[in-house]
Amino acid sequence: MEFRYYLDPDTGEPHIYGHAVTDWEVEAEMKEPQFPPGWDEKRVQALIAHYANQTEDEEFADIEAAREAEDITLMAIPTELVPAVRALLAR
Repeated sequence: MEFRYYLDPDTGEPHIYGHAVTDWEVEAEMKEPQFPPGWDEKRVQALIAHYANQTEDEEFADIEAAREAEDITLMAIPTELVPAVRALLAR
């Protein structure tokens, strides 16, 4: 895996150095899978398999159920903004 760092224009050094961490600390953390509480590799793979094997009818039923659920919010996002929204969510 190749890591690239944003270089601070003032110092020419990786920006992370300003946060009192080393590149090997960042790389070690990035190599370890990080899951939300209660999740693990097995659960993630099961979720991927579930959606990868859904029929079109099952997919539409899921979408309809989400629209009717009171604890779920669906939003329409212009396609060109999707990468920016994903980046924000990843942070």
